[in-house]
Amino acid sequence: AVILDMEAVPVMDVSGLVALESALGKLQSLGIPVVRAGVRPQPARILRRAGRLHEVPGRFVLAGSVAEAIEKLRSIQPR
Repeated sequence: AVILDMEAVPVMDVSGLVALESALGKLQSLGIPVVRAGVRPQPARILRRAGRLHEVPGRFVLAGSVAEAIEKLRSIQPR
């Protein structure tokens, strides 16, 4: 699993979205769950417009912080 900590990303443009989409696509093709943590308001608007600010259980998860992301991963990852 990958935790993508976006708290330090105050602004995202189209090139950032394209790079993120590419990385998420590769992780998805490998079956690796991704938790996006701490998405700030402006990047959230960009992701929402692109249809990428949603959860897909077991694959794409949203969390308010890295600590919350870890807890969410614990609930979906077998031990």
